[in-house]
Order: sequence, then structure tokens, then C-alpha cells
Amino acid sequence: MQCNDRYIETLKALNELYDFLNREFFESELSTPVITIQQDDKSPIGWFTRWESWLGDEIKSYPEINVSANYLDREPIEIAASLLHNMCHQYAYKFQIKDWSRNSAYHNSRFREIAERHGLLVKKTDENGWSDTSLTESAMRIVRLELSSFPLLKRSESPFMKKSKTLENIVVQIVALQLRLQNGLHHMRNLRRDNEVGRLIILILRCKIRFDTILVLRCV
Repeated sequence: MQCNDRYIETLKALNELYDFLNREFFESELSTPVITIQQDDKSPIGWFTRWESWLGDEIKSYPEINVSANYLDREPIEIAASLLHNMCHQYAYKFQIKDWSRNSAYHNSRFREIAERHGLLVKKTDENGWSDTSLTESAMRIVRLELSSFPLLKRSESPFMKKSKTLENIVVQIVALQLRLQNGLHHMRNLRRDNEVGRLIILILRCKIRFDTILVLRCV
């Protein structure tokens, strides 16, 4: 199967999963949105747009539910929980319930009430309010049967991200080397500055740290 075919198959499976969750938890009250697979570091798992961001024709338009590309390799049950979370946002949008604040990031008590009525356990976080959700035990039993043939399409890591992680590791190593130098100098503080042995050891430590730093940088 070609990658493009697998992508289309995954989108189809997400739409079928949406229809299933809509029947089981919302009595088919929700209208099918446009489901996308994208990545946005500000919304790492996914999102629901609180406006009709897709135009079907001159009359009909649709909101969007996105499933993050970088999280498609999670367990299907977790993908279902994330999709159900955003369907709760869609429910609030449909019935004009303001379930958020602080520029859409904070999930308020209205969101918690909606989520708890539609198969989710909800926990409060300091940063985003009632945003930490997972399937209840009964919801998990209902959903698990539907997910037996759910396809997985994993996105490979960006080479730019790999480079960024390499640079982060270098910075960490350099900081560690600098701490070693500081510790070495700290142990030498009792030596008098005019002590030739003391000055020689301090010089060796400084040369050693510089040499180690050069070795780290040459490994990039």
C-alpha cells in the first residue's frame, strides 16, 4: 500500500470513528465537520475550530476538527478520546455554550459538564483548566470494539527537529563541562594565588574544559 493510500485510509477511518462516536455519545446531534491531519506545536494533540472554516458551497460551510499528525502513532483508544474531546467543543459551539476563556486555551466548568455527560473523565490542570480528559470505563468498553481494525499512520520526525535536539544536547554537555570547571576551581580556592602548584592546576583545568568543549562541538 502506498503512503498516499494509507493517508486516505486513515482519514476515512477518522471520519468513520467520528460517526460512531456521534451515534454512541451524542445521538447523532452533531453535523460532520471537515476532519484534517495537521501539526501545530501550539495545539499538539488536535483542535476544533470555533468557526466554519471550510466552505462547501455558497450555502454550506463546515467547522474543522484536526488530529495532530505527530500523535497518530498513539494507541487508537487515545485517538478516540482526543476526538471525543474535540466533539465536546463542537457540541458547545453548536448550542452556543462558551466552554472556554483566555484566548480559547482555558477549559472552563461548562466544558467539564459537557465532557462528563459524553463519556469522558475530566481532570483540572493549572494551565488549561478542565482540559485533561480520558474515556470513562464504560465508554472505553463501547469504543474498544470499534477500534479493532483502526489503521495507524505514523509521521516521521522532521530532520529540523533532529538538528534542534542535537544542538540542545550540545548545550547541555557544554553546561556540564562548565560546571566541572567551576567545581574544580572551587576545590582550589584554599590555595594561595601565588602558589605555583595551585596556578598550574587551575590552568590545567581550564585547558581541559576548553579541549572537551571543542571535542563536543566537532561532533555536530
